[in-house]
Amino acid sequence: MRIGRFGWLVMMIGLTLLPVRLQAHEGEDHGDKQEKGVAQVSGLGTGAQGERFEVVITPDPTGGSLLFLADLFTSAPVDGAAIEVEAGAWQGKAEPTRREGLYRLAWVPPVVGTAEMTIIVTKGESSDLLLVQFVPPVVQKQPVSVPQTAWNRPELPLWAGLAILNGIGLLLIWRRAGRNLHDGGRTPSPPDREPHKERSTVKSVITGILLLAASLMPAFAWSHGGEDHGGEAGNASPAGVALVTGRTVALPKAVQFLLQLRTTEAEAREVSETLRLVGRVIPDPAGYARVQPSALSRVGFDPDLPPPVAGQWVKRGASLAVLNPILSINERNDQQLSLMRGQRSSETTASREMLLAPIDGQITDVHIVPGEVVTESTQMVEIVDPKRVRVEAILYDLAQANRIVSGSARTRIYPERAFPLKLVGVSPKLNAEHQGLHVQFAVEESFGALKIGMPIDVYAATGTVRYPVAIPGSALTERGGIPTVWVKNAPEQFEGRMVRPGRHTAEWVEILEGLAPGDKVVVQGQNQLAAMR
Repeated sequence: MRIGRFGWLVMMIGLTLLPVRLQAHEGEDHGDKQEKGVAQVSGLGTGAQGERFEVVITPDPTGGSLLFLADLFTSAPVDGAAIEVEAGAWQGKAEPTRREGLYRLAWVPPVVGTAEMTIIVTKGESSDLLLVQFVPPVVQKQPVSVPQTAWNRPELPLWAGLAILNGIGLLLIWRRAGRNLHDGGRTPSPPDREPHKERSTVKSVITGILLLAASLMPAFAWSHGGEDHGGEAGNASPAGVALVTGRTVALPKAVQFLLQLRTTEAEAREVSETLRLVGRVIPDPAGYARVQPSALSRVGFDPDLPPPVAGQWVKRGASLAVLNPILSINERNDQQLSLMRGQRSSETTASREMLLAPIDGQITDVHIVPGEVVTESTQMVEIVDPKRVRVEAILYDLAQANRIVSGSARTRIYPERAFPLKLVGVSPKLNAEHQGLHVQFAVEESFGALKIGMPIDVYAATGTVRYPVAIPGSALTERGGIPTVWVKNAPEQFEGRMVRPGRHTAEWVEILEGLAPGDKVVVQGQNQLAAMR
């Protein structure tokens, strides 16, 4: 198929615009990153662990260096320690700062290379020797792509070929135009050649359009010349932010102190074997009272003795309400005979009676309405001692009734607290409604946290059992429905590890797979670690 003038003209336009389109997105990066950019300090320092303490040393932006001191087993910051440091020819002491666990050194760390340090920490009767090989902080380089010009682009040979083809087309059209100009249109074309010329012109235009489309396709294919699609630049983190690699989180010591992160060791433990029971908080009979009238009475009103309100603290013997007993006919007649003056109304009352508090405590319910008639069965005031409560649970496994020796309680309101329980007794009577036995426990340390009527989980201890590897229940979390714990591998490095739990009590969980004795697991701050991933 021959290419006419119009076809060559269209194709030349496409070839001319092609370099412009190719340069439209220059300077972008698709993964061939060049390590030229702005350096950012990750915030991590050089850490070391001894037998009792762990330290992390980082350069101080204001000069010298900073030393973070923490307990090896709990990761809690340590204050008030005496720290002696020797780094090469430099010797000195670490000075405490206002921040807990943070000390300042006058020693200026090297920018490149390493430095051998000897640190002696003394806190009370505990002393520890730590050997540190200081390494300058890790520098994260933010990738910056190098702008690509027309001379360093890989498609330069193609441009050169297209330019040559473009030049040939221009030459042919110029020669064709020159012949037509020289002929001046004086040579007439045969009539039968006119349709052929028109068809040839149409074919030339179509051919030019096809060539134009073909020439623009590479331009669209190369149009993204510098965007970052590799996903690596997103991992560059500023100072003080957790750095994540797989399931590992690198968290600066300063951030750990801020989050109050705490750890404990996984180890073999003798724990109490327990039964989980459903229970509720009930009042202790020694700290509970229901106040009722002694006879049929009408509630009176005394401006000097306002009715009590719920939540009010009262002392034993305090007046709660005024009652005017209502006398029967015989009692009225006897009273009228014994009186020397006047007659009283049909509802003659005897001397006023005061409703008194029988114990010290806090009022929970009040049913006092002046003018109301109350009987001996009317409960007018309820008083409890909130510090004296019991827990009652229901036991369905009757064979375990004689094995229960103690227990502990947990509630969702205080998920991190366990309340020790002392067995009071197991009822020998089977409840007719739920076919279970009532088991009562005394709460040893409630401090008013447990409220009467609160539902609670009771872990009744039935004996002791040994867990080869045990961790606190608070250390176990879930990630996508999979039991997971956070393990501290280094002073500033944590690993999210999947585990397989076994038996558990109110406080401890047996770990069958995933942990070994001595692993330090996070028991406080694990949710913050998971959020930083």
